[in-house]
Amino acid sequence: MTAVVVLALRVTVVLAAALAATACMNRAAAATRHAIWTVAVAGALLLPLAAALLPAWRVLPEVRTGAADGGSWSAVIIPVARVPAEPRAFGIQRSVERENRFSAGRAIPLLWLGVSLVLLTRIAADAAAIRRIIRHARPAPRWRALLDEIGGRDPAALRIRVLVSPDVAMPMAWGGSKPVVLLPTDACHWPDERARAVLLHELAHVLRRDCQTHTLARVLAAIHWGNPFAWIALNAMTRERERACDDFVLEQGTAPAEYARHLLDVARDGALGRASAIAPAMARRSELEGRLLSILLPHARRPARAVRAIAAALTAALTLAAATSAPASPAPHAHAARLSPSGAYAAWEWSLADGTTPSARRKAARQEVRLRDLADAARSNRDERTREHATMALALRPGSEVVDPLLAALKDASSQVREKAAVGLALRRDPRVLEALLAAAGDPDSQVREKVILALSLSGDPRALEAITRALDDSDPQVREKAASGLSLFSLGSLVGRTVTRQP
Repeated sequence: MTAVVVLALRVTVVLAAALAATACMNRAAAATRHAIWTVAVAGALLLPLAAALLPAWRVLPEVRTGAADGGSWSAVIIPVARVPAEPRAFGIQRSVERENRFSAGRAIPLLWLGVSLVLLTRIAADAAAIRRIIRHARPAPRWRALLDEIGGRDPAALRIRVLVSPDVAMPMAWGGSKPVVLLPTDACHWPDERARAVLLHELAHVLRRDCQTHTLARVLAAIHWGNPFAWIALNAMTRERERACDDFVLEQGTAPAEYARHLLDVARDGALGRASAIAPAMARRSELEGRLLSILLPHARRPARAVRAIAAALTAALTLAAATSAPASPAPHAHAARLSPSGAYAAWEWSLADGTTPSARRKAARQEVRLRDLADAARSNRDERTREHATMALALRPGSEVVDPLLAALKDASSQVREKAAVGLALRRDPRVLEALLAAAGDPDSQVREKVILALSLSGDPRALEAITRALDDSDPQVREKAASGLSLFSLGSLVGRTVTRQP
């Protein structure tokens, strides 16, 4: 394997491990998942340096002394010294290389390098564009006073400059040692409640150093643009970063319904420009649906320091392991094949080098089978907890194919299953959903009624208004609270349908 292929495999291992770890921590705080991705991305960028400086380790077969043809075999891990490659021979080999100078084997690395340079140049150009915007922006005294009121004597808040520019359509944070919050010109007319929510969100970006971590993720995607895991890492970090900042705003005492309304207003009035590609913008419409659910539904918001430290340490350890694992060179490979029965070691090494990923058809088939299994478990499993977990898994899946099993789960005998089904139907745009939610508004369980009223509030359908109004007289105070918040959100329900980008 060439050095480029080895590096790509190591990066894939690190990022795939981070993806698996965060998938298993969907109940953890968004800041914890973001920390795991940050360590994985930084480790992937440092893999070439770590591989060059750290000693390598390789697993080789070992024949026990006195073993005959049927003797036993074992494996031993030995350190491998890094030695320079043998000098190339002259003569026929050199002439062949001259003939194949423009072969595909040479064109592919050049193409990869060319695309990476274009993407890295784009990152530098975006940074230069933001610096030009900052130079021509003007101060915002009212917002500065609000930030002083919010941040108090926090040194990080005192360093922030708040500027207004006509070249910005969405609030965003930029900078490291000299942070800047950029606002659109119409922000001068925003009410104080929305201004405080926006400033708290952007202050969270500065305290978390999200601008630097976002740039790291973009650089990794530019260098490894052909690796889908690099783009998965970039999208995941963007999603978890915004949710972590939302959690920060809610921890400061902002009401969830009020903050959701401000977020929708910012998304409605703003648009993403070129500057938002590198600076963390407050309200990307493609992420709005998941963020609204995260804001309005209870979940873990404050990450435990011990959990974050353990997760980051494990990710760093995996990165070091990937950096110090050395592929077998041709000579030890041949030696191992000669020693081991039937060349088993050589076959293992070949399968590692030449392994292929599942085809799109197989992946789609597995997803279809998994969806069918989840739907069957949610509908007919005898265990209540199993039906509940299956229904929640369906609720978190995008797409319209989960509407039918969620509608069936909304009539389940277990209130926990019905509650999860109502959560999953909250932002589904399907004509069958509203009728089912209206029927479930009179559910005997208060937790179910609470989630149903929330879903009806986000629907924006005039037929839901009567059910929300009746819920103001509900016997449960939580349901009455959701109904009161729902009346304020009801007028914004149709806006969700226009601003949220939905997956097919």
